[in-house]
Amino acid sequence: MTESPPDPFEDPQALTRESRWIRGLALGLVHDPTAADDVVQEVALRSLTRPAGLSGPRLRAWLATVTRRRAMRLRRREIARREL
Repeated sequence: MTESPPDPFEDPQALTRESRWIRGLALGLVHDPTAADDVVQEVALRSLTRPAGLSGPRLRAWLATVTRRRAMRLRRREIARREL
């Protein structure tokens, strides 16, 4: 019987490696280091409830989608705050 690959987030080092990649993506989207860190934290929290069985390229695609959505949400909040 073959074992399924380990959950990438059971290993704290795996989450750290993905966080660096996510931060780079977030920084490219929001252009602010502090905001990028906020996005990374939100993505990390969201990853705790991610669909089971994601690994490798599928996991990266899911993380990219969540990162983009969180970055867009942050930008919309900033725009709304400035308009007040």
